Amino acid sequence: MATVRTAENAVRIESERKFALNGWRGVALVLLAVCCSFWQLHVHNRVMGPNYSDLVTRWVGTRAAIAGLDPYSEDMLPDMLRMYYGHYPLTPSDPNPERQRFDYPANLVVLLAPLAYFNWRMARVIYLVVTIALLVLGLRGVIEMYPRRWTRLQIALALALAVCSWPVLWGLRLQQPTLLVAGFMFLACFCLSRGRERAAGILLALATVKPQIAVVLLAWILWWAVLHRAWRLLASFGTTLAVMLLLTEAVVPHWISRWRASLAGYGSATDTASALENLFGHWAGLAFTVLIAGFLCLNLWRLRRVSADSPEFPVAVGMAFALTVLVIPTHLTMIYNQVLLFPACLFVVQAKPADRDSRIVRWVVLAFLCVTFTLPLASVIGETISRPSAFWDALPYFCNSPLIGAVAMAAAILATRGQKPTRQLLKAE
Repeated sequence: MATVRTAENAVRIESERKFALNGWRGVALVLLAVCCSFWQLHVHNRVMGPNYSDLVTRWVGTRAAIAGLDPYSEDMLPDMLRMYYGHYPLTPSDPNPERQRFDYPANLVVLLAPLAYFNWRMARVIYLVVTIALLVLGLRGVIEMYPRRWTRLQIALALALAVCSWPVLWGLRLQQPTLLVAGFMFLACFCLSRGRERAAGILLALATVKPQIAVVLLAWILWWAVLHRAWRLLASFGTTLAVMLLLTEAVVPHWISRWRASLAGYGSATDTASALENLFGHWAGLAFTVLIAGFLCLNLWRLRRVSADSPEFPVAVGMAFALTVLVIPTHLTMIYNQVLLFPACLFVVQAKPADRDSRIVRWVVLAFLCVTFTLPLASVIGETISRPSAFWDALPYFCNSPLIGAVAMAAAILATRGQKPTRQLLKAE
């Protein structure tokens, strides 16, 4: 009996030693990835103006709207350009001034109104604190939605890797509203999976300030809500959205037509196209986009009746986000949109494919994810050995389009092919 106990203790000690060793390896890899991302940010800051931010013109527009002015007016453009570039008139070296307009729907004014009463430096700090907090809570909620049980160390490492990855860090440097809206949508999905329909509806209504990244998820969830008679979700969403629109109309009367006019030149000013069009060219990229998007839509149709607390619900949510990133116009520097791939990536990472082809697809996505985290390291090493250049600065963005296409395709394939029994996902690793 003593011999058996001794053997059991030895096995337990060895298991704990291996777990601790793997944990420290994970910590070291995450710290390396985080340091490389922050160094890459330092490199960009050397050539970027202090107010180069996607929030600054929206903050100026919000202050103008509260003062009774029209944020879409041409009269406001000089103030926005002066705030963004630090001077006006502009010089030929100032890049793309047409992008610095207030081109968001005016209900963003309602969301940003509290920041209008602070100076820009304080407003930026408050915005970053709120965005990071919402994003961390949302990412934590996405992890909780899946059936697999993660250890505290694994959760901490996953959150650190996500928040300090180059796409998210770049979005935070730009104070890009996508990250704030992503936090709203992640939290809404988590609340819905826990039966908190009213909170989910309010958060989804707040996400409409950036409709192009919210529309796919909104369409699927509202359709799902009708099928499941989730009237509290629909009522809270409708009420919150109505209040937002009424307040917006009071602050910026008749804004919809002016907002639509402001979008007319957005595509040409930003030179955007879908991710696969940027990768393969217009016609080939469009064909691949339609094919993968159709595949994702079929899977979302198949999962329309799943319950919110089922293992299939986060899979559907992940596919809706992947479909969003696949079809919205983008370009290399819009790599911050990758934050929306987190639910789909999490599904692929923890998936247990039942056949060889699905395993190959999963490993391809994992390879792309590794490359995404490796490129900032390669950029740092390259510019250290040689010298800073446009190539090393652009290198961390090169995997953007391939990763989007690979994750979208893998999510659809793995959801269709099936996986090993769910109990295997419940094992803590």
